[in-house]
Amino acid sequence: MNNISFLSVSTPGRALHSMEGLGEYVTESRWCPTHPATFATTLTTGRMDIWNLNHDTEVPLTSLQLEGAPAIIKAKWAHNGRHMILGDDDGKIHVASMGENIFTPQPDAWSNLVHTLSELQSQTTEIDQWSDTSSNY
Repeated sequence: MNNISFLSVSTPGRALHSMEGLGEYVTESRWCPTHPATFATTLTTGRMDIWNLNHDTEVPLTSLQLEGAPAIIKAKWAHNGRHMILGDDDGKIHVASMGENIFTPQPDAWSNLVHTLSELQSQTTEIDQWSDTSSNY
């Protein structure tokens, strides 16, 4: 699968937002344990993307490409968010250090995330309403 979907808690199975066309297959997605709006995705191409929903919902904040492009098959944040541990299909372990801006949230990070998710939900509702009216023709 080469996309990620954020599912609604209030409406199970309904996607609030989908990130499409991420390249090859997404193997992992993991929320940062210290920053509410930050998560990582890993791909079979050896790429890890770091996302911050408060910054952008379509473009990663930063990316890391493993040398030789082995598939990343496992990823885990360190408990303090300062590192990401990656396991590849060659059996190697990689440790990526994160910049402070990635793992340290600003004081308004939670309220900004609530606002971002509310906007995504509004956009999804508008699309659903448009789809319902266009199917009547």
